[in-house]
Amino acid sequence: MNTASHRLRVGLEQELAKIEPTVIGDWAGCYARLTDTLAGAVRVPCQVLLTDGRILDRVYMVDCGRIASVLRELDAPRVIPACEIRQLWPSIKRLNPTLVREMARFGERGMGCPPIFELETRQGTRFDWSPMFGNSPDEICNIDFPDLPSPFSPTDVVAVHSGGIGSPRIEHRAAYLCQFFGTKSSGSLNLQPGRD
Repeated sequence: MNTASHRLRVGLEQELAKIEPTVIGDWAGCYARLTDTLAGAVRVPCQVLLTDGRILDRVYMVDCGRIASVLRELDAPRVIPACEIRQLWPSIKRLNPTLVREMARFGERGMGCPPIFELETRQGTRFDWSPMFGNSPDEICNIDFPDLPSPFSPTDVVAVHSGGIGSPRIEHRAAYLCQFFGTKSSGSLNLQPGRD
């Protein structure tokens, strides 16, 4: 394995520590068939600037030194080598972390059925959304980045409700994944999820 490809640039771990993570394991009771290879991981949803100048939203950063998991191949779809990230910051495409934790408490619709949530915006408009749980090798589990239609954005979402009631359905936009090995100082990173 080329571990250099999994090393972040100097200073990026400290920037990552400032962003509240998502703990995929919180969803274990919500969707029993969760099969993503990094299902137990702590993920940090970010926006990143790559060395080639591209800016990508909907990127999950995962410190693989913290989990017992098989790394995805770097040539797998939508996997970004850590060495290619020049800068990172909080993503404006991310739902409020408190709302994501609230969705995790609702549970499954039925045995093996992915949950459907209704997202309510501050404008009063509602949308149905079912998160992507990574049920195939080509999928990246996406529970933070609903692709709301213009002029709405995830920052407009003020409440979530269990089960859709026929509101307009939000289409999926696939997320990216960056797996990295933290330095020894990464033990100081605040990777504990916030609580209500």
